[in-house]
Amino acid sequence: MVKGLALGWLGRWAIGLLLFASVAGAAPIVRAACYNADDMVAKVAESGLAWERRTENVWRVDLQSRTRGEINVIAVCSDENVVVFSVLAYAKELQPSQELLTLLLRAAAHFDRVKLTIDEDGDYAVRIDVWAQYYNGAVLASAANQVRAVIDGMTEALRKFHASKQ
Repeated sequence: MVKGLALGWLGRWAIGLLLFASVAGAAPIVRAACYNADDMVAKVAESGLAWERRTENVWRVDLQSRTRGEINVIAVCSDENVVVFSVLAYAKELQPSQELLTLLLRAAAHFDRVKLTIDEDGDYAVRIDVWAQYYNGAVLASAANQVRAVIDGMTEALRKFHASKQ
């Protein structure tokens, strides 16, 4: 037993079952392949949005934002998922601060599938990862529209952090 970890009979039973399943040759997890060029073309068409193919597995759609005008939403498809994202703000546009990061973390707590990210360049983005098994045209459209909605919601809150205002 691990020191400080008190397991009842149910906990010990569950761990035993997991160990038995792993040793007994439980069936491997089969992942559906998301990316197939013809499949992606069909799902993009199903979405009802005007996606433009940028490369074999990268698609872009311009959506009308109520706070910014047009925003670019990108979908990148791989074997396991589709990542739908858009830039919220470029690094040069915002003054990083503890207050800004706190705002982003608190806002993220209100989203169900949406992630707020900061990439290696310091750019801020809104992103949704869609697993291959749940991926279709309606889900693709929903993800793009959720990204747009979060950008609309966050734009006003970020105005006071703009570098030009400092």
